[in-house]
Amino acid sequence: MTSIFIDTSNNLTIGVLDSNFSWLSYELSNESKSSGVIHYKINEMLKLHESKAKDISKIFIANGPGSYTGVRVGEGLGQIFDWQGVETFSFHHYHVPELIGVNEGCFVCSAFKDEYFIYNWSKGKQDKKLVSKLELEASLENVSEYYSNHEVDKNILSKNFNNTMELINKNSDLLFTRVTDQKMRLAPFYFRELKDEFKKAEKK
Repeated sequence: MTSIFIDTSNNLTIGVLDSNFSWLSYELSNESKSSGVIHYKINEMLKLHESKAKDISKIFIANGPGSYTGVRVGEGLGQIFDWQGVETFSFHHYHVPELIGVNEGCFVCSAFKDEYFIYNWSKGKQDKKLVSKLELEASLENVSEYYSNHEVDKNILSKNFNNTMELINKNSDLLFTRVTDQKMRLAPFYFRELKDEFKKAEKK
């Protein structure tokens, strides 16, 4: 049976996997408005492998971190597949290194509004926080390398950069096996509560 991978948290990435979670197709697109092309691209990718929507047995969604509108596209599609009885799984980019066996590290990405999201983990400990641009460098003072699902401000971060999209691409069998075994279905991850995300700017 065929599985589908969708990531709309940062541009659009779609992949088709075989029963062993090896890629049949994998496409990283520069398309920022994924809602307009995602159905067409999935259909074309399935046709390439002589499959149809009814042949999909599992769907995997990278459910953030990302913009509210971007993440909602993938989650919305996942809910439709789930409603149709397709096994639906979701995870967050900052969990990818842990899922493939990295015991400790630091994930960083832009949270927009001049803020950055940082996730640190080590054995048995996790810490998530939002920091300002001014606080970012101090927060990463003891970090030699970091992970991210997109490039953050390179003027601030002169450290080694590990792209979690590349980790997903290179470790699909291990990653999706563990996501499946753990029955991961994590809600979309937004950087702020919606009341703060859509708060009107104060007039000056």
